[in-house]
Amino acid sequence: MAQARLERLMNVVAYLSNTRRALTLKEIVGTVPGYPESVGAARRAFERDKEDLRAMNFDIALEDTPEGESGYRIRKENTYFDVKLTSAQRSIVEYALALYGPEKRLAENAVTKLGGMNPENIVGEVTSLALPAMVDDLYSAASGNKTVCITFRGEERVITPQRIIARSGYWYVQAHDQDKNQSRTFRIDRILDVKEVGDQPITSEESETMEIGESESVTFVVRVHPSLVEQFCATWSGSHDMANDTVQFTIPRKELFLTRLYEYSGFVAILEPHDIAGEVAKSFEKAQQLIMENA
Repeated sequence: MAQARLERLMNVVAYLSNTRRALTLKEIVGTVPGYPESVGAARRAFERDKEDLRAMNFDIALEDTPEGESGYRIRKENTYFDVKLTSAQRSIVEYALALYGPEKRLAENAVTKLGGMNPENIVGEVTSLALPAMVDDLYSAASGNKTVCITFRGEERVITPQRIIARSGYWYVQAHDQDKNQSRTFRIDRILDVKEVGDQPITSEESETMEIGESESVTFVVRVHPSLVEQFCATWSGSHDMANDTVQFTIPRKELFLTRLYEYSGFVAILEPHDIAGEVAKSFEKAQQLIMENA
């Protein structure tokens, strides 16, 4: 399978999986890069792509659009993949999904899509790691570099949250303690209240006392397909530079964006930071090579 066609198939999957309504053939070939300009040739190319994707177990449904035309979308709830995992490998996947998923049911559904639940789960009963009530408020504070007052073990503490982590069955917030001028970690289920007290970013003098790796804010510069610019900027609070046709945005951790990058395959290209752009390019090349080897 040629690399150009492989990329087109990946883009079709991303486009048809993330739509809330059926998309017409005209919308698909006009948005997804790689289709011929001729209407007839584009239609034939899409028909071949559609059959190949259905052979890969993607449920491509033919439905009516709101305008009464015929359109297509991928019904993710009916799409399954026959992934050959050993009992041990499937157990690890189940455990990882349950650990970081808010509901056990979601983890079970995700594993089912990889070929079915594991009847011989050698890890044992997998339970979800529930989200404490204060996670959203603390995550919002970390994202906006906000300082908050928390009630922790009956004592009020003024902190600037840096990141949220899961470890050993509990959720924690790593933060800069403004009162003690030191980096501290707090178990979130022991926090009773979170109140925003305003913008009090850490000063350069204070930041010297923090441990290496506590602040991981990353600024991305990306090029986005014109059809997604508005939605992309809204999702990532990005600013669109029309002169250079780029979008810039800043997030607390690079993983927040990289874990969703495959959804934007073919529609978003990372320009900066250069080291992350290189890592992503290598990962896509490896993924394409694996797909081609198993095509």
